[in-house]
Amino acid sequence: MNKKSIFILCGLALAIPQTAFAAPSADTGSASPSRLWIVGGDAKKEVARFSSAAALSDGAPQFRDAAAVANGKPNGEPEAIAVAAKELDRHGALEDRVKDWYEQGKPVYLFSDKLNVADIERSLGLTLRPEDDGEKKETKGQPEDDWQLFGIRKGNGAPDRVFFGKVTMADAKTGDAAKPASDALIDAVVRADADWNAPERPPIASMRPRDDIDPPPCCEDPDPIPLPADANVLNGTDTNYLYAPLAGGGSIHIATLRSDWSLYRNYSYDSAPNYDLFYVKDQVRLDTFNGAAGTKLETYHQLPYHQKDDIVGWAPYNSSIGTTSGEWRHFPVRLPWNVSWTSSNYGPISFYSEKMQFTPESIYWNASQFGSSVTFVPGTAWNSYYTYVNVDLTHAGSVRLNGTDYYFTIRRNVVYDY
Repeated sequence: MNKKSIFILCGLALAIPQTAFAAPSADTGSASPSRLWIVGGDAKKEVARFSSAAALSDGAPQFRDAAAVANGKPNGEPEAIAVAAKELDRHGALEDRVKDWYEQGKPVYLFSDKLNVADIERSLGLTLRPEDDGEKKETKGQPEDDWQLFGIRKGNGAPDRVFFGKVTMADAKTGDAAKPASDALIDAVVRADADWNAPERPPIASMRPRDDIDPPPCCEDPDPIPLPADANVLNGTDTNYLYAPLAGGGSIHIATLRSDWSLYRNYSYDSAPNYDLFYVKDQVRLDTFNGAAGTKLETYHQLPYHQKDDIVGWAPYNSSIGTTSGEWRHFPVRLPWNVSWTSSNYGPISFYSEKMQFTPESIYWNASQFGSSVTFVPGTAWNSYYTYVNVDLTHAGSVRLNGTDYYFTIRRNVVYDY
């Protein structure tokens, strides 16, 4: 597979309740089709401790030996494949097979207790980030978290669908994060795979190249293409699955934190020669399971290039500005340039926001007093210098189970080069 660039990240929704389960099957060599193959790692050792997520996929996942898959020995073909990242380094032929499945349009996942973007690019021959050059690109955003899951499905003429996921294993006594156990990794893979069957998000409105609009069309052009008021230029989904250890071994899924974010460029008010207008819509959701209760949801939007980028608006401001419809709470989000939407949550919620005057400049929201599930959709608008957008999105959830507080986070540095 040749090197290719991916600039559009599409979303997954992974809030799935616990159900009774059928255990994953071992590698029997059967020719019957399987929705998901799990290849390598300690997968087969975890069958007895595998959580209820196995029933969520279309047919129980099958564990496959990495060497056998690399050599093309197992019969049948998967509809999706999940590979322990370390097996790609051990078996060069396995990497080729994974790339073939990607080219066929099948969902491909990598899982490990520690993945970063460079590892993923090297393993799959992809370019997920723009090259660093120029004045503004020298200003780096916050370090991203290491990821435990990566998923991709070929777009076949449309942008590829890409998913980044974290798996947080919490210490039962302190609530601090620990190295995720194998059963938790596999449980999260199956949850992610189940969502590939969900309807895809609407096609992304591609942003027209700058050369197409600067200078404007000649007055003699019989049919100039009108500029949109706004263009959705980048989307992404980042998810963190939180697990707590069980006394008898294994783990249990107690919470999911997810951010579905969209980056937009506004054209209708764009008049400054050295600045463009951007805003981010950030749909954040925290769900709890198995007796856990959410206690706090924090969100930060930060501009690393604070020397010239300038925040010009954010919303919603606080929970006192809103309306109620039955159990629903609705809060207006009004940004500059006539941009608006509504942040709605089913059930009570209390929150406030503030502009943090430290470096880098950031907007902070703190939400609390909500039920087992909460949805919050804040937004931030800014003047962006040069043709390079850089914004940090940070989300932190706090969950309580049996008197212990557990914390988990998502850190994403969003970069858009145009």
